[in-house]
This record gives sequence, structure tokens and C-alpha cells, in this order.
Amino acid sequence: MPVGAAVPRGEAPLWWQFELGTVAVQLVAAWAAGRLVHARRADRAELVCRSAVEAEADERLRIARELHDILGHSMSLIAVKAIVAGRLADEHPEHAKAALSTIEQTSQAAMADIRRILGVLRPASAEAGTDGPALTPPPGAAPSGGSEGASWLTRAVNSCSVLAVG
Repeated sequence: MPVGAAVPRGEAPLWWQFELGTVAVQLVAAWAAGRLVHARRADRAELVCRSAVEAEADERLRIARELHDILGHSMSLIAVKAIVAGRLADEHPEHAKAALSTIEQTSQAAMADIRRILGVLRPASAEAGTDGPALTPPPGAAPSGGSEGASWLTRAVNSCSVLAVG
């Protein structure tokens, strides 16, 4: 074929292989980028879920320690005062009454602290239920139904279980 002659209509130009290769490389690059973004998002979601579960476990451990401290201190004080009241009941009734009054105040304070702590754990919907009276915190304590941190933890852990299933 002479130089400058027109290409016959039935033949394709030779540059179509280059264009096809370029399009294939672009498609593979876009697919790889999409897979990479998807993998990073999945890893980030996994990390957030794991962090939420760990934070919830840490919060439960903190609450358990606080309950242990409240109960341990209060019960030991009540036991000592009960022994004192029993031994002084006949000889010094005024001291026995003071010991019994301390027992009463300590037990009421311990119960109020326990109600306050457990009120954080109880969701607002459970308080309205019919399974028993709602726990109310003492005046000045955090409102019942949970704090923002506890509700955030609950939402985060629930979303993790949804992500793990889906």
C-alpha cells in the first residue's frame, strides 16, 4: 500500500490495541482502589467495634469495683456497729442507739449509691417496664436512664453486632 493511501473501510487502525490496553489498566486500577478503600473501611469498622466492646467491658469493670468498694465498706461498718450495739445494749443504751442509727444511715447511703450506679446501667425503656419499680438516684446524682457515655457504648456495641451479622 502506498504512503498516503487511505485505509480500507474494513480494516481497523492499529492504535485500538493501545486504547484497549489503556482502558483495561484504568479499569483494573479503579477496581484495585475500590477494594483497597473497602478493606480500609472494614478494618476501621472492626477497630471501632472492638474499641466499643473493650470500653463497655472497662466500664462494667469500673462499676463492679465501685460496687465492691461501696458494699465492702458499708457492710464492714454495719457489722462493727452491730457488734457494738449488741454489747452495749444493756449497759449503755444511748451508745447502742447511736450505733443502730449509724447502721441505719450507712445502709441507706449504701443502697442509694447502689441504686445510683445501677440506674446508669438500666436503659430508659426498662425503667418504664412492669418488672419492678424504677431505680431512682439520690438528689444531685446523674439522671437515671444512663449517662451519655453509657448510651454511646450501648449504641456502639449494638452497631457492632449488626455489622458482624451483615
